[in-house]
Amino acid sequence: ALLLSASERKFIGKGIEQDVRNDGRQRMDHRYFDLKTNVVLNANGSARLKLDHTDVLVAVKVGIEECSVSAPDVGRVECSVDCAPSASLRFEGRGA
Repeated sequence: ALLLSASERKFIGKGIEQDVRNDGRQRMDHRYFDLKTNVVLNANGSARLKLDHTDVLVAVKVGIEECSVSAPDVGRVECSVDCAPSASLRFEGRGA
């Protein structure tokens, strides 16, 4: 649960009453975003989302292999995630 101080609750309440947000938008206004798909050519699927100062790139690659002759009804799904160091200093030296 997110704990807010009395002054934070009052600030948010006044913003709702006056139909205004910190960045000047009204309550029902949305932020501009740009979404493009199929942006990575060597991936089976990809997308890029730009929202304010955030830029997210996601790509998916799929490899299909033959099932084992001894267990034709058993499959396997393997997943991995790589995060670029530019995403956060926490990812420096890991993945990409």
